[in-house]
Amino acid sequence: MLATGIGIAGHIPYIKDLISRYNNCEVRTRRILLMWQISKESQEQWVTKWMDELLDSDTGYLTDTSWILEVRLHIQDYGKEDLEYGSHSKIKKIFAPPNVGDVLDTEFKAHRGRVMVSLCADLIMADKARKEVQRRMNKRVRLVELDFQPSLRETGWPSSTDMEFKCKG
Repeated sequence: MLATGIGIAGHIPYIKDLISRYNNCEVRTRRILLMWQISKESQEQWVTKWMDELLDSDTGYLTDTSWILEVRLHIQDYGKEDLEYGSHSKIKKIFAPPNVGDVLDTEFKAHRGRVMVSLCADLIMADKARKEVQRRMNKRVRLVELDFQPSLRETGWPSSTDMEFKCKG
């Protein structure tokens, strides 16, 4: 799951449902990787309570190491040292932009079965993710874009109005 800025709010109900259904043996989900990109460290406070609840509900019911949720928080304040939180390092705070291609490569190599990539991200992140998913498209990959898409203004990223776009064809 990829989110930018307030787009995290689009993913939270789905994560909550997946963890609940996993704990009740109702889904085959084995892993949820949430990559959330924000422009300021203070923005993580938007969902602290909800994240704590999600992490508490991810009980690892099969074994002590079977937690399914991992959160990677990418913060635009680059240059700081990365941090890990939680009793089982389920939250990583990374001070670098997310590399969607590398993450998808790692996930495909490490896990069998089907993969769903869910987007609730600004146009820049969504375009990068679409491109990387298309490069790996086959029967085991599904791309889902949530209806709500945060604008670049909400995430604090520079406007795209100064960018030059050229159509091929």
